[in-house]
Amino acid sequence: MSYEPLWRPAPSTSLMPDERIPHCMSEYEMKRSTLWTVLVLHIPAGSTLSQVFYPVGDLPGGEVRSFAFDVTDSGVAIGYSLATNNEWEAYIWTPSSGMTGLGILPGTVFSQANAISADGRVVVGLSGEHAFRWTASGGMQLLSALPNGLDDAVARAVSHDGSVIVGDQDVPADLGGYEAFRWTESTGAVGLGVLNEIWHRSRATVISGDGAVVAGYDTGSGQAFRWTEDSGLVPLGGVGIDLPRPTGISFDGSVIVGNGAGPEAFRWTEESGYVSLGSYTANDVSDDGSVIVGNEFYDSRYWATIWTESAGWRRLDDILADDFGVALPGWQLNSIESISPNGQVIAGRALNPQGAFTGFVLFIPSPGAGLLLPSMCLVYSRRRRSS
Repeated sequence: MSYEPLWRPAPSTSLMPDERIPHCMSEYEMKRSTLWTVLVLHIPAGSTLSQVFYPVGDLPGGEVRSFAFDVTDSGVAIGYSLATNNEWEAYIWTPSSGMTGLGILPGTVFSQANAISADGRVVVGLSGEHAFRWTASGGMQLLSALPNGLDDAVARAVSHDGSVIVGDQDVPADLGGYEAFRWTESTGAVGLGVLNEIWHRSRATVISGDGAVVAGYDTGSGQAFRWTEDSGLVPLGGVGIDLPRPTGISFDGSVIVGNGAGPEAFRWTEESGYVSLGSYTANDVSDDGSVIVGNEFYDSRYWATIWTESAGWRRLDDILADDFGVALPGWQLNSIESISPNGQVIAGRALNPQGAFTGFVLFIPSPGAGLLLPSMCLVYSRRRRSS
């Protein structure tokens, strides 16, 4: 089913004053409709629609629950949703087509999508105990494993063009635990090594857009690492963060963000080393390294947050209310899990007015858009669920 807004002009269209008002359902129609909503914002004459909030919905067959974990510049998102038999299933979602399940690998009962390439063509994640790579033409396929690896493997991140995938895989007991890998079609999975040979436990969590830099953490040594073909696996330079774990990286690999114990968010560059960003959780960073997204825990709940050098951390609710005059009655925006490479689209998780967790995608305006948002209309669309 499509989740396209019922009122959305073409990007180049100028709006006359009487064209700015979308159809609003009556209270009776709203009560009869089901849960999923699209937020349509009023904009001034001569402007175009540049901000839309989409709950991504969920797959049929299970309870209402979904999470969004990565998003592209065009708003294509991935994550996982409860589906048949209340098992998790990976999905891909677009504003025009809604949510599509990606299935599971043979012999498994669940799947989870962790990342999508910038062009939206490749999705990676895990199904049961196996790493997978998905494309529209090939479907979900088992990712080749480390030669000395065991079954348990996870694909965690993918380069912008989809050609390089990183993750980690369990290794035999005599080696200690698990090892980070880097995969290409020509090489298959290649182990990246560890910082502590005794424990042999490394995980690759992020990869730069160009595919040249990998970052992750080594639990045996308690350090984060950065890998390139020239340097191999080396600890991130700097001190001050306890048990750092990278969660985001810029296109060229020069900026790495993540979290230490506490939690304590950090931003790392080779010049500055670790810079603490306070008691927040950092989940991702834009391609240029300037915008970080995540969450904070305060007053018995999680709040979605955005960090910039000029403003520091701000809650997404405050940004929408203070900068654009927009509120989402009944919604709790809990966390931003991903920001698109260009920094203009975010994806995360929220608690909807009915008390169920759902993923969301939010298109945000470019700086200086000058939007005036005096009012809004919640347009509800009927959604059939199968039992």
